[in-house]
Amino acid sequence: MSINNENERRAGPYRGDGVQTSFPFNFKVFAIDQIKVVTSYDGLTEETLDPSEYSVTLLANQNANEGGTINLSAPLANGRLLTILSAVPYTQPLNLTSRGGFFPDVLNQSLDRLTILAQQLKEQGDRAIRV
Repeated sequence: MSINNENERRAGPYRGDGVQTSFPFNFKVFAIDQIKVVTSYDGLTEETLDPSEYSVTLLANQNANEGGTINLSAPLANGRLLTILSAVPYTQPLNLTSRGGFFPDVLNQSLDRLTILAQQLKEQGDRAIRV
């Protein structure tokens, strides 16, 4: 399946109320470890949460239903901000070999990955100071 939208590769910021523990995101990832969760009090000083402090639930079919939910092990403190970012590694895991089978799904997945990496760079560039 192709990526037909320019979804932000981030969700939030969500403001904590001392009760909520579940926060949605709507961008495709290939694995649960490709999510980065950042919190702050003032929107300036960021702290990356350790993956042991949350769990990730992905929607069943990332090609048809992108996204999922972050579930914190403790409620987000009142006034604290939480942002969910895409963290797909900047690697190229596809290895095509001679005389191997041709599997269009493998190529589509690889092209999706390249699109996601470009979107991650765009998201970071959009937040950067430019001269």
